[in-house]
Amino acid sequence: MTPKPMRIVSHDSDKIVLRGYPVQAMFPFGWIDFNGEDYDATIKLKNGEIENCILHMQCRNVYIEYLKG
Repeated sequence: MTPKPMRIVSHDSDKIVLRGYPVQAMFPFGWIDFNGEDYDATIKLKNGEIENCILHMQCRNVYIEYLKG
């Protein structure tokens, strides 16, 4: 998966929420508009350490959860 530019929407001691934003991206055939607003990420914390991360792909109605191994 390619990197997605995101901004912090909210954060507290146990959760950080990020949301993508529209940008122009360079592709092999030139610059294109990329709507990053379809992507969100939630990072859940426990005792100051990452417990899990969830990538929300709103455009596909898909959530991918990454667990600590």
